[in-house]
Amino acid sequence: MFALVEQYRSSGQSVKTFSQSQGIKASTFSYWVQKKRKAEETQATGNFIPINLPSTGGSGGVEMIFPNGIQVRLSHFDKRQIEQLIKIY
Repeated sequence: MFALVEQYRSSGQSVKTFSQSQGIKASTFSYWVQKKRKAEETQATGNFIPINLPSTGGSGGVEMIFPNGIQVRLSHFDKRQIEQLIKIY
């Protein structure tokens, strides 16, 4: 389907016109256009963004949001706990 999205991009047509010409529902094709865009963004930036962790814990909380949408909130900064959560993912 991603190859079809590439064809659409180079066609200059609207999603509705292109999808109709391919016999695909516009809503279905729009889903795949968005999915390809997100895949390209993930590929360009990687699944995680780099962060610099201090060697000692801080007093503030931490929130981690994984690429699959899972959110983890820690009440305090703990470098070892964060490292373990990243390895689990």
